[in-house]
Amino acid sequence: RQRDLAFLASMFVVTLLIFWVGFKGVDFAAERIPHFGPGAVRLALPVAFGAIMVRLVAGVEAAAVFSPVVALAGGWMMEGSLAFAAYTTLGCLAAASTADGRNPRSLLWAAGLRVALGQIAAVCALALLGSRFDGPALAPELGAAVLSALGATLPAALVLPLVELLFGFTTAHRLGDLANLNHPLLRELLVEAPGTYHHSILVGTLAEAGAEAVGASPLLARVGGYYHDIGKIKNPRLYDENDPEAFPGLLPEDHARALRAHVTDGLELAARHRLGTPILEIIAQHHGTGLVRGPFARAQERGPADPDLFRYPGPRPVSREGALVLLADVVEAATRSLGHEVGLTRARIEGQVRHVITEVLEDGQLDQSDLSLRDLSRVVAVFTHVLEERLVRRGRPPTLSALPVLSGTPLVRPPPGGEPN
Repeated sequence: RQRDLAFLASMFVVTLLIFWVGFKGVDFAAERIPHFGPGAVRLALPVAFGAIMVRLVAGVEAAAVFSPVVALAGGWMMEGSLAFAAYTTLGCLAAASTADGRNPRSLLWAAGLRVALGQIAAVCALALLGSRFDGPALAPELGAAVLSALGATLPAALVLPLVELLFGFTTAHRLGDLANLNHPLLRELLVEAPGTYHHSILVGTLAEAGAEAVGASPLLARVGGYYHDIGKIKNPRLYDENDPEAFPGLLPEDHARALRAHVTDGLELAARHRLGTPILEIIAQHHGTGLVRGPFARAQERGPADPDLFRYPGPRPVSREGALVLLADVVEAATRSLGHEVGLTRARIEGQVRHVITEVLEDGQLDQSDLSLRDLSRVVAVFTHVLEERLVRRGRPPTLSALPVLSGTPLVRPPPGGEPN
């Protein structure tokens, strides 16, 4: 996309500027920094800044491609220095290879640490190849490698929010902020619609577990689950999780229209709070084009009803995370009452989960989501496990007054002779 290309181009230009400043100012700096020769000054340049930014914003693959390109450019700008190109390559690839952790806030600092270690390794390897491995003599260069990593990491921490704002990216760091249950929108949801809040937290938990099982982004799935129903803040008593006794007294068509409004209301709130494009997409897609079942059933009691008048406008989920939030949403709602059954078993929970997901699949809501039957098999298993922990081993689900205050179709059974595709 144009936005991604613009960001990558800007990081490439910034990195070239770093090389250019280093090339022009190396002698000037070497004369004024004791014990630092021109070689050490060049090694102190924050050569991995662009690679760190690309890793944080665009991911591992983009950073892995970006790194050798800028390294070759850097070597060429430093008078064709293969040693400098190798040093830059190791530092940048170290940043690019940083794995996502449980805490997205630690990703930046983990990348900086890997850059320091990679560049120290490069200094030592180049010294060995040049038969000049002498500890005291290498000290300035080793120190320069550490300074380079610091000089790349600290500015990245400052620039990242600006990049998110200018380019409209939603990074793991931003998702980490949104996952904080003290976010103003989530606090408002808790106060105005406590049943929806509790439902959303459970949807986030289910979606996160499903994402871990199928290789999607657990953090995006969890945060998407947290915010998918924020539109219900506007009219919370219309939804039975907030007021089971409430009934709007509307015609089925008007009732369906009122229920569907929480999607557009949620999109308005999400845009106002700058939740980011991935979250807006999940909010828009979390019902797909599914039926608003309650009003449709009431309409059928009067006679034949056109289901198209009772469907959400869509679109259907196009990402695995969006599909997982949709599945978690319908599964949580469909299994909520199971906690009040006496003698509830895992088989009963699994049967209900399987039945609900089968209905969603047969309705075509997952057609664009890239979830395979093998993926859905794993989703059934992890959803069942999470719900068993909640409904059986930990007892009945809490009532609204107990909420904490913040500080049947064999869809996924392998066919004979093999596993589902």
